[in-house]
Amino acid sequence: ACTPSSSISAPRNYRSRTTDVVDSYGSRPGSSTQEAPLRSSTQEAFSNSSRKFSSLTWEPSSEGLPESPNRTSVNSKSTQGLVGLKNLGNTCFMNSILQCLSNTQSLRDYCLHNSHRRDLNNNSRTNTALMEEFAKLIQTLWTSSSSEAVSPSEFKTQIQRYAPRFVGYNQQDAQEFLRFLLDGLHNEVNRVSVRPRGTAEDFDHLPDEEKGKKMWSKYLEREDSKIVDLFVGQLKSSLTCSHCGFCSTVFDP
Repeated sequence: ACTPSSSISAPRNYRSRTTDVVDSYGSRPGSSTQEAPLRSSTQEAFSNSSRKFSSLTWEPSSEGLPESPNRTSVNSKSTQGLVGLKNLGNTCFMNSILQCLSNTQSLRDYCLHNSHRRDLNNNSRTNTALMEEFAKLIQTLWTSSSSEAVSPSEFKTQIQRYAPRFVGYNQQDAQEFLRFLLDGLHNEVNRVSVRPRGTAEDFDHLPDEEKGKKMWSKYLEREDSKIVDLFVGQLKSSLTCSHCGFCSTVFDP
């Protein structure tokens, strides 16, 4: 008998926008594990930092860094954005996530330049209130004095309306909060206002690379936002039969 085994391969570029240079983060971890007798499983993670379906390359860049990082240049560096958030009562989990997102450059600029307003989806069940309050908070963090702490109370009110599990002042899991927040923000700036009806299509006959592109395109027909650009990727899961060698491949966002 064969023992199921699994491996994760290196990420590959998946999508990009010509107007943005973005970092890729996975907000939807592939948690599914498939096992079967006499079978082996292989999972391959894809990142979505590029719309092109090609190999991932990375080169260090000094763009935006001082030419000579001496003490003078460091001390004169702008303190913009170095602003604290008030703890409203066991809200460390929320504040830590907000600070991370505030310093995610592409998302920060999306809010500071009010670019989110052109994407606001009025069909959202929360009527864009969460995105508006989030952008307002980011703008406040980047325009306030570093000696002043900002209260996220209005933002907390909106996230509680979207996800009632965060009502009150109990300790919460930061990663879980991040997933709820990104889901809420995505819904309010989804560029797809009317989702097409799902149609069953058979892509099993296609090579894996082409199949992955087709599945990703189908996903973008329903879910396409700045949040997807930055935080969503694609997971490839395969099962290979050790008897006949047949390989079944599935792609999930």
